[in-house]
Amino acid sequence: MPSIFQYRNSQELPALTGLSADLSSVCLSSLSRTSAYAPNLPGCIPAAGSLLLHHDQPCAVCQDLLLFRVLRSSQGRRNLSLHTSGHLQCPLFPKLLELGKLAPLDSYVTSFLQAVIQETDIWWTDVKKAISEFEKDIVSTISNKKGSIIASEKLLRYLEEKNHQRDLMKEKLRLENSFLKGYKKKLQQQLRQKEQMGDTLRGVHSQQLQVTKEQYEEKIEQKNEELQQLKLTLGKTVQILNFRKKKLQNTMETSTSLMKDISQRMELLEKIERETTLVEEQRAKAKSLDRWLQKQLSDYSTPPVMSYVQTAMAVTDLEKSIKAWQRRAEIAEVSEAELDACGT
Repeated sequence: MPSIFQYRNSQELPALTGLSADLSSVCLSSLSRTSAYAPNLPGCIPAAGSLLLHHDQPCAVCQDLLLFRVLRSSQGRRNLSLHTSGHLQCPLFPKLLELGKLAPLDSYVTSFLQAVIQETDIWWTDVKKAISEFEKDIVSTISNKKGSIIASEKLLRYLEEKNHQRDLMKEKLRLENSFLKGYKKKLQQQLRQKEQMGDTLRGVHSQQLQVTKEQYEEKIEQKNEELQQLKLTLGKTVQILNFRKKKLQNTMETSTSLMKDISQRMELLEKIERETTLVEEQRAKAKSLDRWLQKQLSDYSTPPVMSYVQTAMAVTDLEKSIKAWQRRAEIAEVSEAELDACGT
């Protein structure tokens, strides 16, 4: 079955796709612009076309991956049967699987159709704009009988202007095409040079890569050994750190206990100092009293014994006389009270 990319005009394409000539022309022209208007396509469609151009007998599914056989089902888009044994035996099928993975094929079809519709809308907008300008400038003047000569001149100018624009576009496209051809030749030449250089340098490059690989493997082994050593050192360091933390915690607890003991001892010392000050004051007072008593003792003189006895006897007589007079006073008070009672 011939590839769809082998058809380059709208007369050959309908035989394969079943599309009309106009729609086939649109599809062929849109295929070259798919990358510009369908950025969501993953790139498997152009790659698939390139594979089909260099393949002899692709299966029907691989042809369907080019999306145009899906387009011919206008009454209802059919699903592709990817599970049949005949399709899986196609030698191109695994390559297409690698290119596009073929899973979201409907999304590829939708994106391609959206690109075609978008480009068709752009062309149709330009056509409608040209039609409206032609009707406004030419047809409206021709409809007027008096302006037939002016309309003919306008029509000639309009055609000349369009021809001039077409010539300018052709020249622009020709220059662009020649530039792209030269750029293509330059790229092909560079590619051939790179391929030739790659063939000569591939062996040396592979040896260098092998040596570099061995060197990197040795470095990796050294780094792994260093990493293991660092892990062991890290384990020891963590153990020492935990021991130091525990020791620090015990030291902090001991320090807190000592600070509390020191505070209590300071309070006790202040109390002792206050008591010492009080004792010193009492001691000073006792010393002063002792000195006064010593002075009194030094100045003291005792009277004779007989004088003391006589004085004691006189004191005793005075006490007795006092008691007698007290009795008499009590009797007198009682008598006076009785007399007062009788007088009343």
